[in-house]
Amino acid sequence: MRKKRKRGRPPKYVSDERGRPLVGLSCDDNGFYNTHYRTEGVPRLHFGAPDDYINALRRFRRWRDEREKKTTSIVFDQDDDKESVLNQVHQRILNNKDGWGEWRASIDCEEYIDPPVDLKINEEIGWDIARSLISNNPPSIVAEKLGIPEFAELHKLTPLPKPLTLHEIGEIYLKRTKKPLRQQEYDDSKRWWEQFCKLAKSKTVRDVCLSDIKRYQDALYELFNKHEYSPTWIKHRFDKIKTILRYALKSDAVEYTKDIEDVLVLCKKFVYPERASVDPKPIHREDFQKIFALANAKEKAILLLAANAALYPQDVCDLKKAYINLQKKTLVMDRGKTGVPRVACLWDRTVRAIERAQAEAPHDSEFLFITFLGKPYCAHGIGSIWRKLRKKAEVDHAVKFEHIRDACQTAGVDANCTLDEVRFLLGHRVAGVTDHYLKRRPNLTQKACEEIEKYFFA
Repeated sequence: MRKKRKRGRPPKYVSDERGRPLVGLSCDDNGFYNTHYRTEGVPRLHFGAPDDYINALRRFRRWRDEREKKTTSIVFDQDDDKESVLNQVHQRILNNKDGWGEWRASIDCEEYIDPPVDLKINEEIGWDIARSLISNNPPSIVAEKLGIPEFAELHKLTPLPKPLTLHEIGEIYLKRTKKPLRQQEYDDSKRWWEQFCKLAKSKTVRDVCLSDIKRYQDALYELFNKHEYSPTWIKHRFDKIKTILRYALKSDAVEYTKDIEDVLVLCKKFVYPERASVDPKPIHREDFQKIFALANAKEKAILLLAANAALYPQDVCDLKKAYINLQKKTLVMDRGKTGVPRVACLWDRTVRAIERAQAEAPHDSEFLFITFLGKPYCAHGIGSIWRKLRKKAEVDHAVKFEHIRDACQTAGVDANCTLDEVRFLLGHRVAGVTDHYLKRRPNLTQKACEEIEKYFFA
């Protein structure tokens, strides 16, 4: 009869220092380490308190090895120098490549009772000794001593390629030629990756372990809590690290990808903060009018375009002259954040403001708005203009530039525009509407744009 499958949630095990689950070791709701295995008279074995992670793993490994009889014995006569032998074993434990040091094994040495004396050590130490003997002797001798002829062919194995450094991984992403990064994104990516490299304390991607990931995460959360940043602040940094690794994984410059894949698996341990609840705050018409009245020609064009097309500060910076048709009174562009087309029907007052701004300060740049240095604005520059006008108009400092976009969405919905009409204006994806079709039909937003103009200038 077929055995009935047990129902229930599979157990969640504690991870070791490399992020691999230790089958059998669990962590209860209070953070104490225990095992789900049951023994006679003891329903559950406990291995350590929440702040005793290292010793809990040591105690669990020792219990597991004894339970599964995974021990190796070194036998020596009483005539041998016991202290010398113990020192050799101790050095092997300290130099263990897995990084566990002397916690990796337990040494139970009997007193001087009867020769010979058994020295029990963890099985992994025995394997470490075997690895040392194999690596320090020619393959032919290893094959002869072990009686395994296949060892004689070890010299034909292809060695692993030299691992890439974390700096090289970052350069692959930063210097990409296909779809190059914008300057702001380049600067952020470089700064965040250098911060990760510094906190990880590993030079190559092959050396990155779970402790590096946790150290980086803890450092970010310390800044996150100290300065009360938004959840988006820490999310952007976590996502960028994974984006850089994924880009290198697909790059032709990387031949051996296993190291990067291992680090991406470790990055799954990132713990994201809870997202803040979205609370749209439409700007009041009176506040907008106060700020608009004090703006110069270029600033009025910026404010009108932001209200007409529901733009964020970065969207204003990305505006190019080619996106605007003053004769047809339309705006057609791709939203930088999502790549989704966004379209708008421009108001007459918006067209006049753009023409007036260009007449007062003509320039040859492809961007619609530039600074006095002849360079396109950044989001911080648009924010500076907004804060200056807001202060001059004596409007509450809590009123932000982004609230103009919130007002556009609210005005469109309140005026009984369809959600699709509002989404076209906001640059959101609409099911069943292709990008090419939307770019050819900017008049789909005409009703929404008319209702928004009534909200701001009725």
